[in-house]
Amino acid sequence: MTEMAARDDGRALPDWVWGAGVMVAMILLSRISDVASLAGLPIKPWKPGGGLALGMMMVRGMHLLPWVLLGQAGAVVAASLASGAAIAWGAPVGAAFAVSVGFWLAADHLRRRVRIDMALSSTGDVLRVFGVVAVVVPVVSSLELAAFAMHGPVTRAELPAAFLRLCVGHLIGIAVLTPIVLRLHAPGSLRWSGAGRAVIFEVAGFCVALVIVTWFIFGLQSTDEFKLFDLLFLPIVAFAVRHGLDGALAGLAVTQVTMIGWLAWHDFPAPAVVELQTLLLILAATCIFVGVVVDERERAGAALRANERRLRDQDAQLARITRLNAIGEMASTLAHELNQPLTAVRAHLRAAQRRLEADPPTLDAARTDLRDGVVQIDHAAGIIRRLREFLRRGDPRRAAVDAAALAREVLTLAEREAQRGAVRLVLHIPAPLPPVLADRVEIQQVLLNLIRNAAEASRAAPRDRRVEVALTTVAQGRAVEFAVRDDGTGIAPEIRARLFAAFATTKPHGLGLGLAISRTIVEAHGGRIWLESSDERGTEFRFTLPVAEERR
Repeated sequence: MTEMAARDDGRALPDWVWGAGVMVAMILLSRISDVASLAGLPIKPWKPGGGLALGMMMVRGMHLLPWVLLGQAGAVVAASLASGAAIAWGAPVGAAFAVSVGFWLAADHLRRRVRIDMALSSTGDVLRVFGVVAVVVPVVSSLELAAFAMHGPVTRAELPAAFLRLCVGHLIGIAVLTPIVLRLHAPGSLRWSGAGRAVIFEVAGFCVALVIVTWFIFGLQSTDEFKLFDLLFLPIVAFAVRHGLDGALAGLAVTQVTMIGWLAWHDFPAPAVVELQTLLLILAATCIFVGVVVDERERAGAALRANERRLRDQDAQLARITRLNAIGEMASTLAHELNQPLTAVRAHLRAAQRRLEADPPTLDAARTDLRDGVVQIDHAAGIIRRLREFLRRGDPRRAAVDAAALAREVLTLAEREAQRGAVRLVLHIPAPLPPVLADRVEIQQVLLNLIRNAAEASRAAPRDRRVEVALTTVAQGRAVEFAVRDDGTGIAPEIRARLFAAFATTKPHGLGLGLAISRTIVEAHGGRIWLESSDERGTEFRFTLPVAEERR
């Protein structure tokens, strides 16, 4: 992952504008979330400023530290002035320094050492972020609490409750705000970018429903128990399943803001607020991981569909090559077979012409007919010759090809068809192989043709239907041998002698061109193909290709 500064292609605002915005936002968020504070200080069960600071320093850079210091100190002073609590200046300075430097170190560690994906695109990224946060927050909370204990009105008896509030406040603030900041600054990560009107209405309707559910939970319950809190899991988890991590974060943000509003309105006691924020922290962790898993599943599904499309395209390309090669082989064979008798006819006609022109002279009409016949036969021979030249294949596009990878690709193409016949494909590659010099598509066609023939033959086996493909080096490492073996019934002896000839086939509906085309392709590559064995226990074909080093 590159530095985030390199990703700010559309954000030309000066650094001081970002810093000032972070400072003002931290102070405003502290005032808005001033619920269940301890002694008028920002020791409360929701501290969104820390989550905002951590996210902004991760995406905008570590130079925001002075502005974060000012924002944190301003939040403490604003809270104390609003409550009228007497506090020495050392408390806000010490607390601000502890929080700012602690989260600065956490952001630097995540940014430079852990190097997470800022879009939080995997569960590993989320685990690394919250793992670092789980270590840093207790330390930061302890130092922040020490500053208040030394310079503020926090008594020894209040220390455990204050520590709990600080930890819960920082954790829930980070869980709600930091992922939102990271997602907003990751280009193209938001799934709602360019969303249509239907999605916007869906999100708005969900937010309204979530506000109603929150009111039902907090508006009808007593101040010391919230038995219906689990109802929040249903809509937020559902929205996370529907819209991934973005849906989870939106639901958590709406829930937190609505809940803070209800808590401030009803003036719930501090223990109840801390309990609720702890429950919300559990909800946040659950929904965030659900959202990330949904995103990962959708990306995996998209990758699988793209791979299937690629395989279909490759299969279609192989099919086109097969058809073209079949046409070429057929045209070449027909031209060869027809050219010989036509040439003989032409020779006989020329001889007849010479005899008719000899003394004694022959009839003019016969001479004209013979000349016309020769012209037509020459024309037909020329057409056949030009057709053969047009359909004749040139040299393949040869390059160094990984033989093992090529074999795995072909097995992937043939696997689905083999499974339909309950045939198992097995690949044996006992040792690393050198690259071969070949046209990948044409050699795939050869191997795919052999595997499909073997799979069709194996369907007649009563059990253990399988096709084995083995690759090994031969000729003292100068060639790679491909072997394809089936467990079918073998090939009849009368077919073996002309097995690689055109139109020789054992299939009722076959053209008999597959092996002929395969031989043409392999021999054009400088290799050879042959029938190794065939009996009642199965058939084995082999062919070789020279390694790339030998052809350079």
